[in-house]
Amino acid sequence: MLPGQHTCPGTSQPDDSTPEEDFDNEVQALLARVNVAELCRAASALSGGRPCRFSTENLGQRKATIKGINLDAWIRFEGGQAWHVRIPRITALSHLPVDLVDSFIQNEYATLKWLWKAGIPAPRCYGYGLASDPSNLVGVSYIFLCVVPGKPFDASKATLEQKLKVYDQYAKILATIQYQTPRGYASSLAHTENKKEDYNVDDAIASDRFTHLGRHGPFRTPLEYFTSIAEWHLQLIADGQLYPEYAREAYVFYKLLKERAAPVLAKRSGPRFWLKHIDDTGDHILVDRDYNIRSIVNWQLARFVPAEEAFGPSLLTANIGQLYGGTPGLGTGDHMLASMIRATGNQELIKFSSSDDLARRFQLGLADGLSRAEVLGLIGAVLKLLYGDVFRDIDGWCKAQWIRVAHDDPRKKKIEELLEAMAAGGA
Repeated sequence: MLPGQHTCPGTSQPDDSTPEEDFDNEVQALLARVNVAELCRAASALSGGRPCRFSTENLGQRKATIKGINLDAWIRFEGGQAWHVRIPRITALSHLPVDLVDSFIQNEYATLKWLWKAGIPAPRCYGYGLASDPSNLVGVSYIFLCVVPGKPFDASKATLEQKLKVYDQYAKILATIQYQTPRGYASSLAHTENKKEDYNVDDAIASDRFTHLGRHGPFRTPLEYFTSIAEWHLQLIADGQLYPEYAREAYVFYKLLKERAAPVLAKRSGPRFWLKHIDDTGDHILVDRDYNIRSIVNWQLARFVPAEEAFGPSLLTANIGQLYGGTPGLGTGDHMLASMIRATGNQELIKFSSSDDLARRFQLGLADGLSRAEVLGLIGAVLKLLYGDVFRDIDGWCKAQWIRVAHDDPRKKKIEELLEAMAAGGA
């Protein structure tokens, strides 16, 4: 196993519960672990002794309270002020070790402190507790955040004028990040209670946006960073933890990323690293009714990455149909944001924003739950970015690449055994 590698949870028998029942059961199981009195005591201590209460009203509004790997509830103080209390979800993270989940909390706290120092709009963070800390009597990990007014930005519901206004502001935020002193390592921020500063740098990268990977790095060069990500995926595929239904195709795809895409992206990037939001799909931007950006939220798992990834085309402006349909290249949203970046006059940002979407596709990888046709489309898009319009038969390319994998490669043997077992089980 690679350092920090985890195993996926076992497969359980399906039941007849509805999604609503599953959600309610998850919420109740999580809240049953919370020592409410201790949570309120911790919040009160951080707010100068003000009395407060733990609130779970509106938890039935799933989208408002769950964001990926977290559940958000509230701490309400006498006098009307409220904080968000963010608690990692049991169900979503049950396959991860406790110390890895705790690192997500520390990473978000440290990143928010860094953002405030840099002058970037982000929620204020008041404190946190870790499940692995014996002195934490709350019973779960948690982090206290200020409540930021606004609604998540949805480009599909915005007018052209509103989108341009948001992209103009976002371009200036990217410029602010680029103006900060770059880091010498691909890394995540972390916070340790025994140090005076709010964060320290060059810690291991927390995970990826799908929480497939454990802590990895830090890495001194962009090539080490990109290569490590692809290599880890190769190991997880061989172990049957990722993409078992199309393991051969996934394996040759990540070999392509490791051997061909990683050197290209590293050469484009230069030697330094800048902060990157890991899930910048648009709903990480809170806007008011006039589409002024109020805050950039959900910084958990943020990391310092090579410039091609930090400032190149991102998920914010991606055409999802084009992205998953296997068509490479920039869409309308990408060009709109690039035009706003050109207006900043920042030459480095201009260069990367006008790049192709190879870095975006590298980090997207192969999402779970795709059909084989969709997988072949994603592979074909990367091939086209690397080689031009050379390979028309992507299925044939995958089969030929699999044949070229050395027969004495132990990972090839493991994948073949996995596929044989799956075929026997389905017979």
